[in-house]
Amino acid sequence: MKFKKLKHEFDELEKENAERKSKHDLKMKQMEKEFKEQEATVAKRFNIWRD
Repeated sequence: MKFKKLKHEFDELEKENAERKSKHDLKMKQMEKEFKEQEATVAKRFNIWRD
């Protein structure tokens, strides 16, 4: 009986952890995308200034 309870708690924690990880991965992808966009903008401005 105790094993089933612990197994259930463990499964719940694993589920929460997976959700947290997927949110984190999405956030990291979004940040990476924004960084690349900023990098492209800076590169454009630098090239205009350099010309």
